[in-house]
Formats: sequence, structure tokens, C-alpha cells
Amino acid sequence: MGQEIRGDPGPQPAGSNIREMVWNDELANVAQAWGNQCPRGRDCLPCRTLCSRDYVVGQNIFFAGAHNEEQMWSEAVEGWSEWVKDFNSSMVEKLAQSKPGSRSFIYTQLVWAETYEVGCGAIYFPMVVPQSDGSEKTYKASRIYLCNYGPTGNYLNRPVYRIGEAATECPNGVSNTYPALCA
Repeated sequence: MGQEIRGDPGPQPAGSNIREMVWNDELANVAQAWGNQCPRGRDCLPCRTLCSRDYVVGQNIFFAGAHNEEQMWSEAVEGWSEWVKDFNSSMVEKLAQSKPGSRSFIYTQLVWAETYEVGCGAIYFPMVVPQSDGSEKTYKASRIYLCNYGPTGNYLNRPVYRIGEAATECPNGVSNTYPALCA
């Protein structure tokens, strides 16, 4: 999910060491288990720990009302990538604390160079949303899309990725499927 964005993280500079992500069923099962609880936000870090991996797991969530089901995964990934607008490109080489209210961490998790596994889940349910006038609106075909990422990104004072020509600093070679990403 999001391979094309990882290979072209614009408007940020290209990354020389961004890895291709591979699907992980265990990450997907944990994401689905959280989704089945109709969450209003992300779960806790220990809640998404994998027994089979020695890393911390990151997470992105996308909420949607009734939409075209076939387009929703791409809308979710595009929605996460839109938070690039809150991301200052000076932080590519050394991630700093974002300004209050920023959700740039959603974008940086998507393009974090050292993240190489992803697993996602989705849940469809009626969602009641409080309105500003005190009333409630029900979205009968609401959806939550969740992706877990391993290892997580978003470590302060560490690079999101190395700036340089795409896929030129790949210890295991270049991806066969996505030539702008490392294998």
C-alpha cells in the first residue's frame, strides 16, 4: 500500500534508501482485530506488538462515509499522503517535533525508509457522528481502513529517509517491481 508514493514522495526530495514494502499477514490480522472494534482512533503501541517480530509497529487509520468501495483503498492512501502539506522538507534528514495540530506523522509513516512490512484491515459499519449544532448524523455505510507498518517510523532526530537519487543506496539491490525503491 502506497508503494508509488514511497518511490515519489513529492513535493519532498527523492529518497535514495526507501524500501519497498511487503505484505505481512500478521500485521493485517492485528489491524483487522482493531478495526473489528469500530475504533475512533489508533490503538496503543503494545496492542499491535507482533510475537514474530522484534520491532515496534506504526499505524495509519482512514475514516470514510459512504463511497465507492473499489476506490476506497486508494483514497485512504491518498488521504494519508495529503498530510505532506504539514511536513517541512527540512525535516527529511532529521525529524523534528511537528507544530501543534499537524498530522504530518501520518505522511512520514507512509514514506519512512526503514519500514518494509505492511498489513491492513477494513471494517464497514454505521457510524454516528456528533455535529456542531448538537445533533447527530449517521453514515450507514461508514468504513475504517487501517494499516500497520513495521518497523514503525517517526523517530525524532532520525532521518525519514536519505535524500538522493531514488534507489541508489540499496543494500539489497533495487526492487524488481518498483524501480524507485530498494528491495
